Amino acid sequence: MEGHILSTYYPNQTPAGSSSGSAVGAALELANAAIGTETSGSIRGPVELSNVIGFKPSRGLIGTDWAIPILSRQDVTGTLTGADRDAAYLSNRISC
Repeated sequence: MEGHILSTYYPNQTPAGSSSGSAVGAALELANAAIGTETSGSIRGPVELSNVIGFKPSRGLIGTDWAIPILSRQDVTGTLTGADRDAAYLSNRISC
């Protein structure tokens, strides 16, 4: 991505990953927090490119019963927020 400015506010920026909508929504303050799922980079990628805080917990800390698994031994549910305190609050509220 050499030469690209990474931010939600720049045109033609690709937020990456299946949780990119959640990340962009949190970055634009459409919501204080959003939930995303990750098998391989779907939280980490959007966090890197959208200027939000992502929390990808250890497997089993937050349930995945409602998520559609790709690799059930690898899938995790995490948070995407604009502030670390929001990530901590939401993670605490949705943990098993």
